[in-house]
Amino acid sequence: MDKLLLPLLLIGGLFSSACFALGGWSGASKISQIYPAPGENGILIKHGSMPNPDNCPSPSYYILKKDNILFNEIYALLVAAQARQASINIQVVGCGGSKDVFPSIFQVIAE
Repeated sequence: MDKLLLPLLLIGGLFSSACFALGGWSGASKISQIYPAPGENGILIKHGSMPNPDNCPSPSYYILKKDNILFNEIYALLVAAQARQASINIQVVGCGGSKDVFPSIFQVIAE
């Protein structure tokens, strides 16, 4: 029984750690630029605070990928926040874009 339990615990630990490795948060700041980038299949964003927790090669922009399940909602929130000069907090997870070079937006919170 113990010989079976250890491998199951190790496999479970690998899956649970992958689920919780969720990049990082930018901190509340304002959007300074929104750039639709068809070649990147998404929207490029410049934000007042842009940490790069996953060490993506090109951290000068964040990307909101078209395949994000909440793309329309997040894009609407980003445009509204920029128009109102409101602060938002962005969670980036992994790298995205045509060559996976930009920190990828996972979710956004309006402050």
